[in-house]
Amino acid sequence: MNSVLLCEGSTDYVLLQYFMRKAYHWEDDRSRQEGVFRIENDQESRKLFCKEHILTVASAGGCSKLKKGLEQALNRNRFASDMRPAFDHIVMITDRDEISTEAEFVGKIQEVFLK
Repeated sequence: MNSVLLCEGSTDYVLLQYFMRKAYHWEDDRSRQEGVFRIENDQESRKLFCKEHILTVASAGGCSKLKKGLEQALNRNRFASDMRPAFDHIVMITDRDEISTEAEFVGKIQEVFLK
């Protein structure tokens, strides 16, 4: 299974990796980071491994960029190949502190699926 976890920023990125390693025993293999999914070239992203499963934790660079991350993950699925496999699961985590309302955030995400 190949999954991606999209988070807001670098603090979330570090904490989520730590949690997945400590609580669920995912492993960080530095030699297997080729072709890692990134939302922006300057944002952090890392693959974690648990048996045959792969989890990519990707920082968006802020709540306002999560929509772009979702669009890119869905586009990767549309154009998947052997070199860039599709994601089985796409998860977004936000603390909702940068946007005015939850409804506004949900509306932006719904726009992605209505295209």
